[in-house]
Amino acid sequence: MGVKHIDDEHRYFLTIINKACDACARGNHQAFPLIIDELLDHFREHFETEENFMAETNSPELIAHKIEHQQFYNKLVSYYSMVYEDNRLFSIKLVELTNDIYNWWRDHVLLVDKKLSAVNL
Repeated sequence: MGVKHIDDEHRYFLTIINKACDACARGNHQAFPLIIDELLDHFREHFETEENFMAETNSPELIAHKIEHQQFYNKLVSYYSMVYEDNRLFSIKLVELTNDIYNWWRDHVLLVDKKLSAVNL
């Protein structure tokens, strides 16, 4: 994106998703509640940072960006519920979860955030 602290947060997400991939590969289902907790914390902080940056730079994309962030965060919360409340997360769901989160992040950073960086540079 071209903004160091936001780019650092984007890179840290890859660290978390690598933990998720490793847990999938090892069949370590017990790791997923902690990984989802970490994702929720990271995204809550990251979305706030990114939205504050957008507000400070008067980005015309702020409202649409906030909506996209909230929709994704709600999806994470639903995964959290599956893990903690329903205990419905089986091996196939772990892979689906990891792929879904990574794909959203990739598309968001490469398409949406990239557009933001072009506006704010």
